[in-house]
Amino acid sequence: NHAFKVVDGGLYSISETRLLAIEEGEGEFAVPDTVTKIDTYAFWNCDYSAIHLGAKIPGDFEANPTLTGTRNLEAITVSESNPNLKAEDGVLFSTDGKRLLHYPREKQGESYTVPAGVEALGSGAFQENSYLTSLTLPEGLKEISYQAIFWCDNLKSVTIPASVTKLGWRAVGYTENEDWDIVPMAGFTIYGHGDGAAKTYAKNNGFTYIDLDSVADSGECGDDLTWTLT
Repeated sequence: NHAFKVVDGGLYSISETRLLAIEEGEGEFAVPDTVTKIDTYAFWNCDYSAIHLGAKIPGDFEANPTLTGTRNLEAITVSESNPNLKAEDGVLFSTDGKRLLHYPREKQGESYTVPAGVEALGSGAFQENSYLTSLTLPEGLKEISYQAIFWCDNLKSVTIPASVTKLGWRAVGYTENEDWDIVPMAGFTIYGHGDGAAKTYAKNNGFTYIDLDSVADSGECGDDLTWTLT
């Protein structure tokens, strides 16, 4: 075959610049430094627990759905020679740290704090992680993309910083039911500030909204203070 070849479980173009698909396997799959394009469903339903991205994977790499379909993915690493992407603690970012692109679905840990400096959560960034019960978003975050925090069934609420001005379709608070229909999570709560994007999103999607700016205190110095969320 003069168009394709198989190398170490991966189906590539003859020049090894395009990865089309991979065979079933476990452990780590390393994308070679020659690859500049990974087909959308190359990793779909594979069982690798770690994926290494080579030096030439571009900055517009679509982590969703390319990586979201990797069932057992726990960690991502990136070649130090890649000028476009980086990984920190197994999580994929743009090199400048402004976009969080993918948090693996099988990465364990009940809490995660998105690093300061991140301005956008990519599409499907936290999709299908069932370990998280707490997710802290930084002030300075501007955008939460389409289904960025999706199907995280143990995450019952999220606090959206005042800096967020854009929330994509079903950006947060949605899951899939037994019939594979996408539905709002029952009892999901959004905490936000004032009348910003968080309140608008909560209202449009039928979620409970709690305005942190309306927290009131009563009493005088030395008294027991009562804090009320309204």
